[in-house]
Amino acid sequence: MAIGPLVSLGPHTLLSGAAFDPLWGAAGAGVTLLGAVGAYRAIASRVASPTAQIVASLDRIRSGDIETPIAPGGKGGELDAAFDALEKLRAALQDDTRRRAEAESAERRAADERRIARDAESRGYIDAHEFFMKSFTEGLERLAAGGLAHRLDAPFSADYEKIRHCYNLAVDRLRGAFVDIMDHIDGLTSRTREIAGAADALAQRTEQQAASLEQTSAALEEITSTVHKTSDGAQRAAGVVSEAQADATRSSEIVRNAIEAMGRIETSSRQIGQIIGVIDEIAFQTNLLALNAGVEAARAGEAGRGFAVVASEVRALAQRSAEAAREIKSLISTSSSQVEDGVALVAQTGKSLGRIVDQVVEANKVVVEIANGAREQATGLAEVNTAVAQMDQFTQQNAAMVEETTAASHGLKSDIERLSISVAAFDLGERPESGAGTVKRMKPQSASKTSPQRRVATRGAALPKEQATPIEEGWEEF
Repeated sequence: MAIGPLVSLGPHTLLSGAAFDPLWGAAGAGVTLLGAVGAYRAIASRVASPTAQIVASLDRIRSGDIETPIAPGGKGGELDAAFDALEKLRAALQDDTRRRAEAESAERRAADERRIARDAESRGYIDAHEFFMKSFTEGLERLAAGGLAHRLDAPFSADYEKIRHCYNLAVDRLRGAFVDIMDHIDGLTSRTREIAGAADALAQRTEQQAASLEQTSAALEEITSTVHKTSDGAQRAAGVVSEAQADATRSSEIVRNAIEAMGRIETSSRQIGQIIGVIDEIAFQTNLLALNAGVEAARAGEAGRGFAVVASEVRALAQRSAEAAREIKSLISTSSSQVEDGVALVAQTGKSLGRIVDQVVEANKVVVEIANGAREQATGLAEVNTAVAQMDQFTQQNAAMVEETTAASHGLKSDIERLSISVAAFDLGERPESGAGTVKRMKPQSASKTSPQRRVATRGAALPKEQATPIEEGWEEF
């Protein structure tokens, strides 16, 4: 440590302005002063007492006592200057010590503040993490329990805010999907209920129609047997003119009955055609509903895959029913034509029998004509009987198909109800008012409204026969 040199210890003895650290400078100054004191002792004894005071003051400063002021010696001259220099030195040391203490205190306060800030930051991060874990865990528990209406509304810290936003977005989208599913399930439940009711009514009407066809077939068999008997009687009448009138009278009565029966058969055939038209229309509507249901199931994604399979099966069943209905319609058209021919033949036979009654004299000629007419009638009735038997068979098959359709519609209704129960396990909160579905709901048909037969008959009467095939063309598009 460099200490400034001593200047002359003459009348104006001074310490030069040395560049020194305050404490070490004070020590150097003390050593210098000790040297100066020794020199003073050698110079004059008169300064012995002030020198002792100076030495004692330096000892106190060296021992760390810088609080006690140094009083001047009162001798005047250089000694007072020395005392004044010591006092300045002590004051400088005291001021330096105070500044050092203040600096150390400020540094300790700054360190404490930094530590407190770090502790507060750590505590805030821990609190934010605990709040995030608690809220997010609660949200996941509510979601696992089916609560899709629960959202994380309380904001998180910046580190977790994106997770909260993604969670709310996922829950909102999931809830929207389930709301859409519920809306479509409601519509499908109503439609399948209507389909099931219509299928039940159709099955009942088909059974009734099958019974009517069975009775018609039995009646035709009886008529055929009667016509054969008439033909045999006409052959016998060739030899017995006396019995011709009686036989002709009985034949005339039988022919009248046959005409009435044929009229009823023709009426039944038209009604069957109307019912088949209703079946074809229902099959078309069922296929359309199944198609729309498949579209909506495809929109639902993975949740609607099972329902899409069911809709595809329903659509395939509707198409097969439509194909069977077209075949039956073709057969009925052929049967109607044959029935008309039979009616014409029976009418001709009636006229012939009338002439037999009026012209008994020409019995032989008339009997021959009756025999020929009877044979033709027997042939026509045999064909009609065969056609009616086929109609009865097709009607039985159609009835079985209608029963299968009814069972499928009831199964579809049960599946939709189970699906509705499964989706209802989720809490969707307040559901918005849903609009109309993609497929318009069919209005239920009450018993008081016009029956399907009358509706089909009315519509068929308003259109020419050449325009009676739009439904079939519509099926070809599918």
